Amino acid sequence: MQYGGTSRTREMNEHMTNISLIMKVTSACTLRCNYCQYLSHLTGDNSNLVMSRDTMHKSILQLLSLPSKRITFIWHGGEPLLVGMNFYEDVISFQKQVQREGQKIRNNIQTNGTLLSQEWIGFLRENQFNIGISLDGPSKIHNYHRLYPSGNGSFNRVMKSANSLMANELAFGLLAVVTKEHACSAKEIYDFFVGHNFKTFDFLPCIEINKDEGKTTGSSITAFEFADFMIQVFDLWMDDDDPKIHIRYFDNILNGLLGGKPTLCKFAGTCSSFLTIDCNGDIYPCDSFVGYYELRFGNILTDDLQTVIESDKYKDFAGETKTIHSECSECEWYQVCHGGCSYYRYMTRQDFSDENYFCKANKTIFRHIEERVKDIVHRAV
Repeated sequence: MQYGGTSRTREMNEHMTNISLIMKVTSACTLRCNYCQYLSHLTGDNSNLVMSRDTMHKSILQLLSLPSKRITFIWHGGEPLLVGMNFYEDVISFQKQVQREGQKIRNNIQTNGTLLSQEWIGFLRENQFNIGISLDGPSKIHNYHRLYPSGNGSFNRVMKSANSLMANELAFGLLAVVTKEHACSAKEIYDFFVGHNFKTFDFLPCIEINKDEGKTTGSSITAFEFADFMIQVFDLWMDDDDPKIHIRYFDNILNGLLGGKPTLCKFAGTCSSFLTIDCNGDIYPCDSFVGYYELRFGNILTDDLQTVIESDKYKDFAGETKTIHSECSECEWYQVCHGGCSYYRYMTRQDFSDENYFCKANKTIFRHIEERVKDIVHRAV
C-alpha cells in the first residue's frame, strides 16, 4: 500500500514536530549480556564499530533541519560511554552550533553503568542529560545474565554507579529486563529497588526472536508470565502508596484509563516519531527493528533525512504501523494501548497487521489495574 501525496507529506511533517532520534554510537560493549538482542544481529566484522564524527554531525544537522520543535537524542549502544567524553563534548557543541531558534533539545543516555565515573557524572549533570541505567535486580538476578566477557557479574560495579549518582543528587531511572528465569521474582526485585531508595524504575520483557522461525528463544518470557509479574509489581506499588515511586509502565496505563494520552511509545501509537541511526549510519525505525534490513530506510551519510521521511518506503512503514489488528479499533482498551508496540506485532511474521504478542496478556493487566482503581475509589466514597 502507498501513502504518497502532499496531504500525507504534510501529515507526516506535522507528526514529526516532536521526534526522538536513537543514536547507536557503538556496537561495542563492556558486557556480554546473554539476552542482548542487539548483539544477536552482529557479526565479527561489525561487532566493534564506533560511530564516526561525520555520521554524528550529519545526524544532528539533518534532524535539527526538520520542522521539529522538540527533539530528543537517545544515546545508546552497545555501551554509549565507550566512545569517550570528547565525543559527547562535540555533540553538545555541535547541537548548540546548528540549533534553530525555538527548538528544544533533550539528551538521554542509556548506559549499563559499568563506566560511570565522577568525571562522567559531572559532565552529564553539567549538560543536563537524562540518565538511564540497566539493573535487573539484586545480585543473583542481575548477575545471571549481565556478565563481563570474563564471565564475572557486573552487579557490584553497577550498584557503585547508581549509589554515586544518588550521592551526587543526580536523578536517573532504572530499567530491568524480566526473563523467564526470574518471572516469579517480582516481589524480590521490587523490594530490592525500593529498599535501596531507587524511586524511578521500569520493566522490559525479554523477547529473543528467531526471525526465520518466528518463535521466541532463549530467556524470553511468555506474555502471560510478564502479565503476572507486572500485576504483582502493581499491587506492591499500590500498597506502598508512595507518590515518589514512579513506574513508567503503570503511569501510562493509569493515564490512558483516566482519559489521557499515554506518552510511552508502546502505548501511544507514536512509532513513526522515532528513528534510529545505527553506528554505521544506517537509518531504521526504533532500535527494535535494527537488523530487519527490509525496514532499512537508507544511510545518513548518503541520504537526506527529509527525503527519507517523504519517501514511499517510510510512508508505507508509518501507515502500516497504524494498520492494527482488526479487533483492536473496537477493543475496550484501545485508548490505553492504541494497538501496542508495533514491533511486537511485526516480529513473528513480519506483518504489522498481526495481533500484538502481548495483546491478551495486556488486557489482563489493564483489567486488574482498572478493578483495583475502582475499588479504591469505591472505598473512598
